[in-house]
Amino acid sequence: MPRLDQCTTVDEVWGKLLNGIEYLFQFQTIRYSKWMLLYTYIFDYCTNNLSHNAELYEKLKNYLRNYLEDLCQSSTNLLDRDLLEFYMNQWKKYCVSCKILHGIFSYFNRHYIRRELDFGNPDISEIYSMAMKIWQQILSQLFYTKITRYCLNLIKAERNHQKIDTEIISNVIQTYVISHINQHKSTSDNNSQILDAYQEYFENQFFQDTQEFYRLQTITYLQHHSVIDYLLKACRKFINNNAVIQAIGNTTNMAEYLARYCDKFLRKRIINQMSISNDYEQMMISNIEITCGFGFAYKMKQMCQDIETSKNILNQYHQYCETEQFTSKINFSIMILKTNVWLFSTPSNIILPNKLEHIVNNFNKFYKYLHNGRKLTWIYQHSKGELQTFFTDRVYTLQVSMYQMVILLLFNNALEWTIEKIQDETQIKIELLLLVLNTLIESKILTCTQFLDRDNLDINCIIKLSNDFRSDKYRINLNTTMKSVEEGDVKNFHNTIDQDRIMSIRATIVRIMKLNKTMNENLLIDTVIQQLNSYFNSNVSTIKDCINVLITKEYLERQSNDKDLLCYRA
Repeated sequence: MPRLDQCTTVDEVWGKLLNGIEYLFQFQTIRYSKWMLLYTYIFDYCTNNLSHNAELYEKLKNYLRNYLEDLCQSSTNLLDRDLLEFYMNQWKKYCVSCKILHGIFSYFNRHYIRRELDFGNPDISEIYSMAMKIWQQILSQLFYTKITRYCLNLIKAERNHQKIDTEIISNVIQTYVISHINQHKSTSDNNSQILDAYQEYFENQFFQDTQEFYRLQTITYLQHHSVIDYLLKACRKFINNNAVIQAIGNTTNMAEYLARYCDKFLRKRIINQMSISNDYEQMMISNIEITCGFGFAYKMKQMCQDIETSKNILNQYHQYCETEQFTSKINFSIMILKTNVWLFSTPSNIILPNKLEHIVNNFNKFYKYLHNGRKLTWIYQHSKGELQTFFTDRVYTLQVSMYQMVILLLFNNALEWTIEKIQDETQIKIELLLLVLNTLIESKILTCTQFLDRDNLDINCIIKLSNDFRSDKYRINLNTTMKSVEEGDVKNFHNTIDQDRIMSIRATIVRIMKLNKTMNENLLIDTVIQQLNSYFNSNVSTIKDCINVLITKEYLERQSNDKDLLCYRA
């Protein structure tokens, strides 16, 4: 049964709604009972007058349009800051009122408007979106051009080193973007249209002003400076503020960044024989030395020198083999690298096959003859080689790591091995052995009935050589870098950098104290920080630890009557 106050015509329901809507757009607080009453009017009307919903929608549109036109008339005499404050104040109030209005018309949105949208009616949108669209249509003609010009004048003032409130500009731009986002909130329009209002009223003019500003700046600057100075000025900000610099943080300068990573990348290129030319590497190192200083390029220069030395030693070794009539079917090359320069993690001992061990022992004998007293440490985790398959229909060349080679060569003696026997024969650590075996199984060179997991390991699990191995390639690279090997090198690399810094701090302390003889501890710390600032950022606690170590080693001492005063001991 219909309620007594039900509205049966659009004029009746609009008459009841109008008072509440006007109250709402006078920015008065609306009680929940009043909100619910307005919602009920719409609900009753929609359920009884399905054919006249479009008339109610048009009446609401006309009300909002008239309201905003009156608003524009009341602001015709406002300029610049006053106009902007009026615009932002009215925008915030309008958004709040429209959100409440959207809630009151929520049943209208869910049924009539949603149905029209499903039918593809382009002139219909939800109430809040429609209100934002009307705001943009009416106020853009009067407000947007004036407000944009005022904001651009603020930006120009900031470029001329005047202080401005940047939040004003941010809020204005947000109204351009939000109004358009809300306009498409309930539709499937292309997202590329979201920034149309922003681009039309702000971005295009902003780009033009920016281009003109820097064009004048360029002309003025080039009248008194060279092109090189101009390029430095133009590029400095980008070079010192980009994604790379932000990633490494503000506490690290570029020289330290190069010291931490460039030699690491150079080492990787050389070890993996990916360097195009040693001459190119030398040129790159020379540029780093000029830019950052000798200290940061020293290790990289040593790396390149080691490569040249290795080539000479390898030639001498070939001559030695001819003299000693040492022959081998295995082609062998080697790089002799200094331990304190290359910073490899400690290698694990493994048992080599007889043919490989014979070559290694022969080279050890040669190197001992060449440099008596020096010790060779074989870095198996970075060694690699090639094997040929003769158990397959086609002959394949497998590019493998030393660990892979040692394991695969076992299958010359037997076609099946348990994990326990492989570990006994090679002495490879079990964690590393599982990694290597899994890579070979994934490559289908070997087969196994289960996945090899350290936490659930059956040491009697049988590993077999795959007789039906097939590949489209003749040369197959199985030598994937193992994470554990890289992590060990990186950890050792960073530990060495920390040790080098500590030694630099100690040397700086001794140098300063030798010059001054006596010095206050806090003043000494400040002086050390200043001298090392261009190389790396040293913290106070590390410097204090270095001072205490030097006191223990009797380089320094504290005065008995003043513990803060340090003296240098000759």
